[in-house]
Amino acid sequence: MTIEIIEKLAPHLAWPIAALLMFCIAAPIVNQKLAQILKAIDELKAMPSSLNKTITDFQPVANEFTSQTKSIQSQIDDLQKNIRDTLTELGKARVEMENAQSQLASTQASLAEERISVDTQAISKLVGTPDQIETSSDDNLEEMHAKLIGKWMLLQRELEARTLNAGLEFDPKKPGSSAFALTDRRRRNYLTREQADLITRLGRQFRKFQNLADQKEDWLSLETYSAFIQGVDSAREAIRHGYLANSEAVSTGAETHG
Repeated sequence: MTIEIIEKLAPHLAWPIAALLMFCIAAPIVNQKLAQILKAIDELKAMPSSLNKTITDFQPVANEFTSQTKSIQSQIDDLQKNIRDTLTELGKARVEMENAQSQLASTQASLAEERISVDTQAISKLVGTPDQIETSSDDNLEEMHAKLIGKWMLLQRELEARTLNAGLEFDPKKPGSSAFALTDRRRRNYLTREQADLITRLGRQFRKFQNLADQKEDWLSLETYSAFIQGVDSAREAIRHGYLANSEAVSTGAETHG
């Protein structure tokens, strides 16, 4: 029996009977709805407990994550500090290295200047003291240095020609080797060992002149200039005339044609 049938019968039945019939039919439906409501209420009651359990289970993971995050941040901070310290140390090391290089360059320059002085004295002993220094009061350091270079280039060309004519190889970086190779007495107009030594010292002196070209005021004195010029002139005579270069005849002839 349905509600529609009851509604059709209601006019013919007493209202209590109709009400009773409606209650009997509606009761199961109401009970079902009430049961669903109660179940929903029970689920709502259980939610805080379940949520608390989820939070409780997640808390160790959250704590571990927080701890790891703090550890990583601490490591990053330490790394940044180490990098800053390293950069500071590198800066100090760079300054110390620059100072050391500057001191080394200064020491090397001082040694080179001392060697220039030593070679100047040795050259003067080989060629003698000049009667007149080949310079004038108008010559400045740049002009004197240029004359030194020009004189040496003339000597080097003449030594190269003499070496090649003798069937030998010439190395412009080792003029002394060529000079000593020409001391073989079987060669015509061979050089003496003193002449070869003079050429060797002049070549070594010239390299120092070039290396210290920016510091001419420290080493280019009239004594050094005069000794080198006279040494080059003597060496050129030796290259042309060999062991006879010191003879009076050759010297007179050289002066006549000079």
